[in-house]
Amino acid sequence: MTKNIGKIIDAKSEGLESKDINFYLSEISAAGNREKEWRLAAESYFRKYASERDSALGADERLRRKGGRFNVFYSNTEILKSALLPDIPHLIIERRFAKEQAQDDKEKQFYAAVSEIVERAVSYNTNDGAAADEIEAFKYDYLIAGRGVLWCVLSNKTQEGEEADGKSIEIVEQRVKIEHINYDDFRFSSGRKWSEVWWIARRHLLKRQDLIERFGAKKGEAVKIEARVEGKKDKGDNYIKENLAQVWEIWDRDERRIYFVCEGYPDDFLEIKEDPYKLDNFYPTVEPLRSIRSNLNLKAVPEYEIYKAEAEDLSECAARAAKLIKSIQAKAFYPARYKDLIKNLETSEDNEYVGIDVTGEINDAGGITSIFAYPPIEAKQRVAAGLYEHQNHLLNVIYNITGISDIMRNASTDETATATRQKGRFGALRLQERQKAIDNYIKGIYSIITEIVCESFTIGSLREISSISLPTEEQKGQYQGRIELLASKQQEFQEQIKQAQERAQALIVSGRKEEGQRLIAEIERRSQAAQGQLQKMQPNAETAKFMSLPTWESVKEFLENNRLRSYLLDIETAFSIWADDEQTRKERIELLNIWTESIQKAMPIIAQAPELAQTFNKLISWAIDGFRASRSVKNGIEDALSQMVEKIKQQAAQPKQQQVDPQLLLAQAEQTRAQGEVMSAQAKVQEVQQEAKIKEEEIKIKVRELAIKEAELGIKEREFGINSQAKAADIKIKEDKNVIEALKAGS
Repeated sequence: MTKNIGKIIDAKSEGLESKDINFYLSEISAAGNREKEWRLAAESYFRKYASERDSALGADERLRRKGGRFNVFYSNTEILKSALLPDIPHLIIERRFAKEQAQDDKEKQFYAAVSEIVERAVSYNTNDGAAADEIEAFKYDYLIAGRGVLWCVLSNKTQEGEEADGKSIEIVEQRVKIEHINYDDFRFSSGRKWSEVWWIARRHLLKRQDLIERFGAKKGEAVKIEARVEGKKDKGDNYIKENLAQVWEIWDRDERRIYFVCEGYPDDFLEIKEDPYKLDNFYPTVEPLRSIRSNLNLKAVPEYEIYKAEAEDLSECAARAAKLIKSIQAKAFYPARYKDLIKNLETSEDNEYVGIDVTGEINDAGGITSIFAYPPIEAKQRVAAGLYEHQNHLLNVIYNITGISDIMRNASTDETATATRQKGRFGALRLQERQKAIDNYIKGIYSIITEIVCESFTIGSLREISSISLPTEEQKGQYQGRIELLASKQQEFQEQIKQAQERAQALIVSGRKEEGQRLIAEIERRSQAAQGQLQKMQPNAETAKFMSLPTWESVKEFLENNRLRSYLLDIETAFSIWADDEQTRKERIELLNIWTESIQKAMPIIAQAPELAQTFNKLISWAIDGFRASRSVKNGIEDALSQMVEKIKQQAAQPKQQQVDPQLLLAQAEQTRAQGEVMSAQAKVQEVQQEAKIKEEEIKIKVRELAIKEAELGIKEREFGINSQAKAADIKIKEDKNVIEALKAGS
C-alpha cells in the first residue's frame, strides 16, 4: 500500500461528507458488476491451465470438463509466455536531441551525466528478482485472464534525526517497487478508451493487525471484517477461508487525490492523501495490457475463448482415441479342450519347450494358428488412425489461430535451412506485434518509475544508487573561494615583491649597497617560500577536473523540470527476441563495411568541400538507424562523426597554404643559386657590422657601470656632471675612432 508518501488530508476539515464515501463504494460495486462474467471465466481458465480437477466428480466427467487428456491451453500458454517476453527488457535513457540542444562540451557533459544517473537509478529499481517475479505473474494474467496490470509504488525508509530546533525525519533509502495486481483486484471507471477513465483502484486484503498498523487503532479496530477470502490450500484440494478486510485504494485523477475506503467502515474514509508522486498522468500505472484489444470498449477477453471450440474438440478427439486404443487388445478364442495346453504355453519361460499329445490333431486342423479365432479390430484401428489424423489437424488449426506453428518451433525437417528461416521470420511477424505491445507496456512502466525517480528521489539517494561522483554547490563554492583566495594571495605576494625590489634599488642608489643586497637575498628567500606555499594551495588536475563537472543541485533541478526532462531525455528498452544470430552477424558486418567505405569515400570530398560535412553526417546517421545496432554503438558512431565534422570545419577555417607551380620553384632555386656569391658577400659585411654593434653595446654597459660606481661613492652632483661630460667626450672620441676603423676594415 502507498504508505508514508503524500500529505494526509482530514476529511472533516475538507468538508467531505459520507455521501462521498458512498459514491466511491457504489463506483467500486458497479465496476465489479461490469466485469463479473469475465472474472468468473478467468478463474475457470486459471484452473484449467493448472489442470485442477474436482475430486467429487467421476474420472470420466473430470476428463470431459477439464479438457480430457490433451491440455493444449497449458501448452500454448507456456510457449507464448516464453516467446513473448523471455526476459525483462533493459532500460536505456538517451539524450533526446542533446547534440542539437547542447551549445558546448559542458552542456553535452551535463546531459550525458543526467541520462546516466537516471538510467542507473531506474535500473537499480527494476533489475532484481522481486521485479522479475512480479512481471512473471503479470504475464500469466495477460495470457490466461486476458489482462495484465503492473503498479509502481515508492517506498521510503526513514529514521529520526536531530536538528537545532528538534527532531527530524531523514530518508535513508528509497526504492520504487513494481507490483503485480491480480486480475480480480483491479477496478476502473467506465469509459470507451483509457483517456476517459477518471479513477482506478486496487484492492488490499488486510488482517485486523494490518488495519491497525496502517490506519491507526481507532479506525483499524472499528472496521467490520465480513469477507471470507480464499487463501492457501490445505492438505487436500480445498481452500482455507480467511477473514480479511477488503480495502480499496482509489486514485481519483480529477481531484488528484487517493481515497482509502472499505465496505466494513462506511462512515468515513480510512485515509485521504494528496498526489504523492506528481506524475504527469497521475496514475502509478499505464493502461492495462489486454491480449485481445477492441476500439469499442476496454473489456478484457481471455485468449482461450478464440480457440475454445477447437480445444474442446481436440480434447474430445484425444479421449475417444484413448478409449479405442484401450479397447484394441490381443485377445482370441480357442477350443476348450486345449485350455491346459494354452495355459502351459503362456506360463512357460523363454527358450522352453512344451510337450503336447495332440500334434497330429493340430496339424490336421491346419496348424497352431488355425485353432485361434480373433475378434475383428481392423475397423477400430482405422477409426483410431482417423482420430489421430483429425487430432493433428485440430492442433494445426489452434497453432494457426494463436500464431504458433511448426516452423516457429523448428519442428520441420523436410525443408532447406533457407526456407525454414524465411518461413520462420514470416511467422514471427504475427507475434512481433504482441511482443511490441508487451515491450511498450514495460516501457510505460519504466517511464513512470523514471518520473518518480526524478520527482521524489533525493540527491543522497541518487548519489548512493548511481555511484557517480559529482560536486555539490557547497563544494564548488568552497573550491571557487579557494581559487579566489589563491589569486588574491598571488597578487598580494607580487605587490610585496615589487615594493621590496623598489626599496632594494633605492638603497643601492643611495649608497647602501650591502643593505640593498641583503634585502635582495631576503626577497629571493621569501619568494621561494611563498611559491612553495602557493604551490601547496594550488588544486591538482584531478580536483580541477572534478570541479568542472555539473553539480548535484543542477542535476536535481533539471530532473524536477518536467518540460526540459521531456524534451531532452528519451526512454527506450533494449529488447529483441526475434533476432536471428546469422542475420545479426551479417548486419553487423554490413554496418562495419558501410561505415568504413563511407568514410574512405567521403573524406576526400569533404576535404575539398567542407560545407558538405554536415550533410554527410546526417546521411550516415540515417543509414545507421536502419540497423539493429545497440544504442551505444550508434551514439559512438554519431559522436565520432560529429568530432570529425568539427575538426574539418576548424581546418577549413585556417588559411590555406599557397599552391606553387613546380617550374616556378625550379626557376626560383636557380635564381637563388646564382645570387649565392652576392649573398655571401653581404653576409660578411653584416658580420662586421654586427661585431661593431657588439662593441658599441659593451661601451654602453661600461658607461652604466661607471655611473653606478660614481653614485655609490657619493660624488657630488656637480663633479659627477663635469666628469660625466668629460667621460662622454672621451667615449665619443673612441666611438669615432671605432667607426673609422670599421669603415677601413669594410673597404
